[in-house]
Amino acid sequence: MIISWERSLLRSKGSAIILLLILFGIFSFSRQAPTECTVSENTVFTHSLSTYENVTTHKENLIINGTQTFVIENCTYIQTGNIDVSGEGRLIIRDARFTVNQSYGRQYSISIREHSHFEMKNVEAFSAWSFPIFLKDSADMEIDSVSSNCSPESWDNSSLNISNSTLYGCLYMRDYAQVLISNSTRISPYVTLDFCPLPPKSISIEGLRPGFLKRWNLYENTSVLDIFNLTVEDSQIDGWETWFTLGTNQVEVKDSVLNSFFLSISNAEVSLNGLKTGFYNSWNLGNVYIVNSSITQNWGFLLWNVNTTFSDCCEVHLHPYGGLNKISVENSTLYTLILENGCNATICSDQTIVNGGVLLSDSNLWLFGNITFNGVASCRVTSSQVIRNYNLVVADINGNPLQDADLTLLDAKNMIVWNGITDSLGQANFNLTFVDSNYTDTLRLYAVRGNLSAATSVTFLSDTPVIVHVHILGDVSSSTPGVCDGRVDMRDISYLVIRFNTKPSSANWNPNADINNDATVNMRDISIAILNFNKHE
Repeated sequence: MIISWERSLLRSKGSAIILLLILFGIFSFSRQAPTECTVSENTVFTHSLSTYENVTTHKENLIINGTQTFVIENCTYIQTGNIDVSGEGRLIIRDARFTVNQSYGRQYSISIREHSHFEMKNVEAFSAWSFPIFLKDSADMEIDSVSSNCSPESWDNSSLNISNSTLYGCLYMRDYAQVLISNSTRISPYVTLDFCPLPPKSISIEGLRPGFLKRWNLYENTSVLDIFNLTVEDSQIDGWETWFTLGTNQVEVKDSVLNSFFLSISNAEVSLNGLKTGFYNSWNLGNVYIVNSSITQNWGFLLWNVNTTFSDCCEVHLHPYGGLNKISVENSTLYTLILENGCNATICSDQTIVNGGVLLSDSNLWLFGNITFNGVASCRVTSSQVIRNYNLVVADINGNPLQDADLTLLDAKNMIVWNGITDSLGQANFNLTFVDSNYTDTLRLYAVRGNLSAATSVTFLSDTPVIVHVHILGDVSSSTPGVCDGRVDMRDISYLVIRFNTKPSSANWNPNADINNDATVNMRDISIAILNFNKHE
């Protein structure tokens, strides 16, 4: 029953609430989409466009094979889809602007294989994300006077000639490829030398340093001659990355500065402790030695069928790429977490921080323990499944754990996903399964104990443990758990009004503002706060 002063309070606040609702009303704006030039495949092949103002948009895979020659010249060309050149086909792009229209990194690629040829001359070739160009078999590519964020990858017996150009994407070499870089201002962010496919033999490499190189030849700076060959002349190399196989090769890297140092480990049990970025006078793992050299950005580990522990390690790129893997990560930071190629991995974490990206493709991941996702730049789940265990703690605003708090987890459709209750330590845990269709979903977790309650959002990348600080109904004036002031006042009323009519899909949604848990901030929530006005814990 509302007593007389509460009726007066409701009347006096009514006009203020209406005014605030007007001030914070929601407006929608429409914007006309730009028109685009679409052409048929036949038009792409047969018409020559004379100026860059002519725009050609191709919205499917481009296939060039046999002895076909496809020329893009004097135009702006937008490709949405992959490009595949095979047989003795030829792809020539010159005097043009070339764009790969991608929604995420490596969504599309250019594949030049067999005895085919790819040429870019006087071209600006960019995408919102870096895009790979795969040179395989005995294919060859010439890049002259090009500015691009493409990432050429030379495999097998392919050849690549880069001159008078600026590349913002990475360059990758393996097998028996040959690459010549000359008179180029910047090859960035790094050149990758992949020694992983080599048969058992010793490798000694030195002099990998970023900067301007008058002349640098791989054969002259390693003990391994019958592999890919790289020559750099009068060019700027921004960084180096190396890949080696642990347990297969005797490896020594000395007097070098590397962005990243990758080790491929398979069918092994390995423990890594205290791995840091920085300068190493002498470091070895098995038969891999680093002498008088620096690792500036991250350590990389490609894992296949391993039981591995990382403890007190810094900036580790973790990449299980197949098989069954059991991985423990303790008191460490991960640069990125990538799973692919039918990989199955169980990762148990304790005091772990992920600073980069999380990418899963055709894999299964079981994720347990305490982990913090520190502003992850990118996250993608493709043809994969993640089972994640969330541990949580319910406490009052002073941090005291609360036993017997009722817990309810709701999905975006307001359906109950899980119910629970906290134990004597104020703790509980639950599992969620994520696949391609729901890994971007936001769920709502509610905790109630007596006249205290709280809510928080739960996502695939939520930090664990999930900390829920309950407070008196209506004390909602902070989006950060644990900093509510324990009193319902005008700050809380204003906070609710600002979020009036918001739902879980809204940009400024906060589940704490949904006091009655009906998935909408409305007058019912504002009324509850008003009824508890001036109440405090």
